Amino acid sequence: LRFNPDMSIEEVGQSIIEKTGEGDESYGLYMDGKVGVRKAKWLKKDKTLQSYDLKNGEEVSWKSRNRPIKVKLMDGTVKTVMIDESS
Repeated sequence: LRFNPDMSIEEVGQSIIEKTGEGDESYGLYMDGKVGVRKAKWLKKDKTLQSYDLKNGEEVSWKSRNRPIKVKLMDGTVKTVMIDESS
């Protein structure tokens, strides 16, 4: 999909949901890092695509920000906790 650089990340997300039917409010745009160039990061909803200095043709991922983590407690029980990877 292609988007106008002046669109906010939130507008891009809504457009992706409308066009593909995939995702919901817990999803976000994730920019993979490039070795020696930039770190991987989640794009903030209130910023525009242009503010992230994305080049034409660069790809970002639309994925869930929530991820389950299993924690084993001292009594041997295992609890699953959802974390927000974008925080």
